[in-house]
Amino acid sequence: MSADTIRPVEEALKMAERMFRVDDVMADIGSDRVAEYYDQSIGGYENVYHRSGAMHMALNSGDEFNAAGLLGQVRRCARALEGEKVTRILELGSGGGFNLIGMAARFPEAEIVGLDLMPGHVERARRRAEERGLSNVTVIARSFAELDEDLGEFDLIYSVEALCYATDLPDLFRKVAARLRPGGQFIVFDSFRGVPPAQLDDTMRKVLLLSEVGMAVNNGFHTVPAWRKALDAAGLRLEANGDYTDQIMPSLRRLYHLAAPFAGGVRKVAVKAMPPLLARNLLTGLLGVHAHAPVPGREDGRRALCYRGIFARKPLEG
Repeated sequence: MSADTIRPVEEALKMAERMFRVDDVMADIGSDRVAEYYDQSIGGYENVYHRSGAMHMALNSGDEFNAAGLLGQVRRCARALEGEKVTRILELGSGGGFNLIGMAARFPEAEIVGLDLMPGHVERARRRAEERGLSNVTVIARSFAELDEDLGEFDLIYSVEALCYATDLPDLFRKVAARLRPGGQFIVFDSFRGVPPAQLDDTMRKVLLLSEVGMAVNNGFHTVPAWRKALDAAGLRLEANGDYTDQIMPSLRRLYHLAAPFAGGVRKVAVKAMPPLLARNLLTGLLGVHAHAPVPGREDGRRALCYRGIFARKPLEG
């Protein structure tokens, strides 16, 4: 599946406009439909994207999609913990449990805890852990914003493509800092806005906004400067800010090829029969690869969206 089979951005946008009433979709900007989105989409993720419960981009080093890359974020978290004593790990937005299981296998002596808003996700994650005999996994039905004292402290708090839904970064990061032991790490993988919408032409602005709304990121992806400010305010020290955009491009090209057939023929009719927020994943499939590519006409090579790994640490006391 090579990059040269992807339709140009203008054509991809026209395909999206044939499938959806774009103005109706854009009307959701600013609204909170996260729970609805995941309730309608979970079956699609399992039946189309990956049956094991993965709900995120693979990190692939080559041009081809390889499902082994779905553990890339977990592997990088584990690498960051090398040489450190690890007894408790917390995932924010643990979904169907894919990353929890990967962590539990790598840290069998540690307690691995997942928080997720959706009861359906929690049930699936618990079942998958039980089926694998992983007694060190605990999954709690709770928003990642509810980091109460009863959770205790952790050596690592991490999240993969979930904190894009956070509406109050300073408050969330203060809570994260409170739940980290001194010296503990906070690691997040997610997409971030690389170019403000106002600096994009009409085509690329639509591509960006529809890519976001397609995943119910209706307030837009965060920016790295906003994260830096919130981390500093919470007393968390930024240690690394890595760009992994090229590594998710094979996943994005795969999603494009899964979505493109629905732009015409019999499958176009099927779109109208789908739950509406499930169907909107097709927008992100068609346009996400363009949103994460260098913006046409920009000499600086910046992208409307970039995929980053943010590594921060709570300083040792004293």
